Amino acid sequence: YLDVDAVENPEMEISANSFASEFLQPKNLVVQNLRSAGVKGPNELDEFGIYGLSLKLGLSYKAVCWGLFSNKLIDYARTKSFSQITPKRIKESLLGDVRLAKYLSDVWRIDPSKHSTIYGSHEDVIKLELKENSSTGHVWDYSELSNDFEIISEIRESLGKGYGDEQLLKIVARNTTPGAVTASVYQKRQWKSKIEDRFEVSGVFEENRAGLSENLRR
Repeated sequence: YLDVDAVENPEMEISANSFASEFLQPKNLVVQNLRSAGVKGPNELDEFGIYGLSLKLGLSYKAVCWGLFSNKLIDYARTKSFSQITPKRIKESLLGDVRLAKYLSDVWRIDPSKHSTIYGSHEDVIKLELKENSSTGHVWDYSELSNDFEIISEIRESLGKGYGDEQLLKIVARNTTPGAVTASVYQKRQWKSKIEDRFEVSGVFEENRAGLSENLRR
């Protein structure tokens, strides 16, 4: 993919990008991935959804922006606006107050309601947001994550103003074990052994991933 803003003949480069997207981003594959991520239509797309799609497709964020335009899923104005946002800025927004020493690592946002496998790099970061209610004993156990991840941050934020309101548990963790990884995260009442909810974080983290250059991942 070529940077439309950096060439003398943008129309020619748009045509070249459209041609490339037919091979790297076929429309049916793009739509399938967007649906599996819970995106019902192009109007719901934002920079975070596009960044997540770029991770799934193994392409740069900017390339996916122009691929969406080539597939007639977003218009030129939105494409140009999205493409001017850097991956680093998106990662910073996803992580909130958490800061990384370097932003070459990708940030994978995990949706517990949708099973998906991560295909990333060693030292990539995952982010989970889980609702729980400690006043009723419903808490999440994510101790298995520590087998293959370093917990960078774990914060609980109240979703209400009074005692007994639900909380949002935010977990940020970095992969420490290259290769195939599977970790169970489950919810149960603290005084009972029965598991009431459960999902798995699974992925393959390559130690030296080929593909995107460091500049495209920043």
